[in-house]
Amino acid sequence: MIDSAAARKHVVHISTVHSSMDPRIRLKELRSAAENGFRATFVTADPAARETGDGVRIERVPPSASGRSGRMLVTAPRAVLRAFGMPADIYHFHDPELVPWAWLLLLKRVPVVYDIHEDYVTSVLQKSYLPVPLRKTVASLVSAAEGLSTRPFHRIIAERYYERRFPGAFPVLNYPSGELLSEQPAFSENSEKVIYTGTVSEDRGALNLAALAAKRPGLEVLVVGRCSAALSGRMKEAAGSAARLVLDGEGRYVPFPEIMAHYRRGGLLAGVALFPDTGHYREKELTKFFEYMAMGLPIVASDFPVWKRLIEDNGVGLCVRPDDVDAVSGAIDRLRAYPEEAAAMSGRGRQLVADRFNWENEGRRLAVFYRKLIHDRT
Repeated sequence: MIDSAAARKHVVHISTVHSSMDPRIRLKELRSAAENGFRATFVTADPAARETGDGVRIERVPPSASGRSGRMLVTAPRAVLRAFGMPADIYHFHDPELVPWAWLLLLKRVPVVYDIHEDYVTSVLQKSYLPVPLRKTVASLVSAAEGLSTRPFHRIIAERYYERRFPGAFPVLNYPSGELLSEQPAFSENSEKVIYTGTVSEDRGALNLAALAAKRPGLEVLVVGRCSAALSGRMKEAAGSAARLVLDGEGRYVPFPEIMAHYRRGGLLAGVALFPDTGHYREKELTKFFEYMAMGLPIVASDFPVWKRLIEDNGVGLCVRPDDVDAVSGAIDRLRAYPEEAAAMSGRGRQLVADRFNWENEGRRLAVFYRKLIHDRT
C-alpha cells in the first residue's frame, strides 16, 4: 500500500546532458520510482521539459548558451544547486560532468547515486578529434578520475561489463518495457525492409548500412536516429541514387515515440546493427537488441563474441562480419528463404523479453535498491 504523498520518500534525478524524455531516465527509472510509491523529480536543463501526468515532477534550470564548457561550468552546478535546495531521500545523477558538483550533495547526508550509462574510457579511445598518440593517455586519466571521484557515491551500471571498472556497482540493465509485448510484432516474412534505430555514426556502422543499401537496391534500409547532415550526405553518396536508403533523423534527436511509430507500421524483415569492431562496442549488449526482440524482429548484427552469445546462442538472429556486404546480404537472403526459421527467431525474441529481458524486473530491483539505501541510512 502506498503511503500518503507527504510520507512518500523523495527521489531526485539530475541530468544536464540527456533529454527530459530520455528513455532510461524518464521513461524507465523515474516512472518506475513513481509507480513503486516514491515521489519522483527530474532536474533537467532541457528547455522542452514538461510534466505529462506520469507522476514525474519537472524542475527546469536554464541551460548555458556557451556550449559544452558552459554546460560543465554553469549549467551543471546550477542543476546540482537546484537539487540541493530540495528535501530528498535519494539524489540520483547521470552525467560525468556533474560528478565534481555532486560532492556538494553529500553534505545532505542522504544517499547519492551515480548512474553510469556509458564506458567513457573506451569512448575516449574512439574520439576522432583527439590525436591518436593522446587517446590512451586521456583514457587513462579519465579512468583514474572517474574511478576515484565517484567512490563516495553509490554506483549503478547500465551494462554488466562495466563492473570490471566499478566492482560492486549495482546493475540496473537497460531492457525495454514489457509493454512493447502488447504491440503487434513488426516482423513480416519475405519483407524487403530492415530497420536500424539509434544514433547514427561511423562507429555505429553508418557506412555499412549504406553499403547494404547499395548492394541490394530492392531492399529498403530504414535508419531512424540522429544523423549529422555531413554523414547523411556521405551515406547517400555511398548508397547511390538507386538505393532505398531512408534516413529519419537528419540533424535532430528522434524521441522514442517516433521510433515506436516505425515499429508499429510493421512490414519489417529484421533489425540490424552492423557496427565496426571497436573496443567501445564489442562487449556492449545494445539496448536496440532487446527492443528488436520485443518487437519480434530477427536480428542481423556484427559477429562479436558477446553479440553472438546473446543473438545466435538464443536463436534470435544471425551474426556476420559487418564490413562484408556479401555476408550481410546473405543473412538477409537466409531470413527470406527460410521464413519459418525467421518466424521462430521472432517468437523466441519476444518470449525472452517476457521472461528475462524486460524493464519491469529491473524497475522493481531499482525500487528495492532505493529502499535498502534509505533503510541502511536510518
